[in-house]
Amino acid sequence: MATDSSFLAPAASLLSEWVYLQDWDRARPVEDQLVQRFPDDDRSHLYAGLVDHQSGHDSAAVIEFGRAARIMPDSVAAVFNDVTGLLRPDQLAALNALVSAVF
Repeated sequence: MATDSSFLAPAASLLSEWVYLQDWDRARPVEDQLVQRFPDDDRSHLYAGLVDHQSGHDSAAVIEFGRAARIMPDSVAAVFNDVTGLLRPDQLAALNALVSAVF
């Protein structure tokens, strides 16, 4: 595979497939290449964190997710930091009520 940016899209596509299939052994070498070749790409580190976490390497996953968070655009970070999308409607209502009561 090429070392230029033409490698990024096909590698990310292949890695997405291995992640979808939960084939962490096949995902690992692709993820390693992405991080090595594109250390300033937040997606590389997000994939690395996911593969590390799913492989039971949680300390390494935390490091990779932290790297991703530091380099991702603010608009992307806002989506990752917003937990409201993970809440059920009743939980979101309770959170909103609490926020309204405090602020």
